[in-house]
Amino acid sequence: MTPRNFANVLFGFCLLCISVEGFSHGSSDNSRCSSRRRILKETLFGGGVLTAGLITQAVCPPSAAAAPPFAIIAEELGYFPVATKDGDVMYVPKRVSRKSSPQAIELATILKEKGVTMYGTYWCPHCSRQKELFGVEAWCIMNYVECSPKGYGFQGQKMCQDIDGYPTLKDKTGRVVNVSGERPLEFLAQQVQFSNFDPSSEEELPATGVACKLPNR
Repeated sequence: MTPRNFANVLFGFCLLCISVEGFSHGSSDNSRCSSRRRILKETLFGGGVLTAGLITQAVCPPSAAAAPPFAIIAEELGYFPVATKDGDVMYVPKRVSRKSSPQAIELATILKEKGVTMYGTYWCPHCSRQKELFGVEAWCIMNYVECSPKGYGFQGQKMCQDIDGYPTLKDKTGRVVNVSGERPLEFLAQQVQFSNFDPSSEEELPATGVACKLPNR
């Protein structure tokens, strides 16, 4: 094993140690939203014979002896790094923690049926807040495109070439929904004529209407 490969493997093991506890919190029936542990296993081991459990037992100290600030810092930053089998580092966005209301789930279903997609990045706090406004169950329904090349799930800059701020929600034609910035669910419901949406049933989050703007656009 070359020094570089050894360093990559060691880095991956360290990332596993500081992230494994965070993977165990929260659950959802939707595979995309309950995949934090799977993401780590796939990116770090690439489907190899080693498993997260075996490596954790062999390399990571017991939770009582581990240094918790790293996991805390990763959660506070809103995203955390994972090392791929090729030695690259990608970033997984912060998980959504709030439970969705039934009408938020219905709204997300309508938005998806109308072809609406949210464009964002792992590092944008307003994207994280928009996800929280939906809640975990509703967010699992939404279409999402990661626009940062370092974000996990990035599919190419071409999909984001017309996006100049995050989050942006729009459909393929731009006629149904085409808005940039963090938006209350009530506003999005109005765009798709969801007339029965009751904003008083939604838990408030402070400061909406702001986007993470890209430079020189």
